[in-house]
Amino acid sequence: MEISAIEDLESENVQNVQCVQDAQNVQSEPIEHLYNNLTSYDQYLLAKLVECEAGNQSTYTKTLIIFVVLNRVNDPNFPNSIKEVIYQNNNGNYQFS
Repeated sequence: MEISAIEDLESENVQNVQCVQDAQNVQSEPIEHLYNNLTSYDQYLLAKLVECEAGNQSTYTKTLIIFVVLNRVNDPNFPNSIKEVIYQNNNGNYQFS
C-alpha cells in the first residue's frame, strides 16, 4: 500500500473516532420529550429519511440521523416540526437527500 493511501486511511479513522466521540457526548434529555411524543406520521417520515440517508449503514448511524432531526426540531434556529426539518429548503438546497 502506498504511503498516501495509508495516510488517507489514518485520516478517515481519526474522523470516524471523532464522530463517535461527538455522538457519545449527545445529551438526550432535551429531545426525550420529542422522541416520546412522535406521531405515527413522524415515525413514518423518520423511517423513510433513515432509509434514504443510511439504508445500508449500521443501526448506530441510523440513530444519529434521528438525533440530528430531533435536535433540529428542538433548536430555535430550525423549523419546529419533524416534517418541516426534513423538507427544509434553503435557497434551493434541501437539508437531506
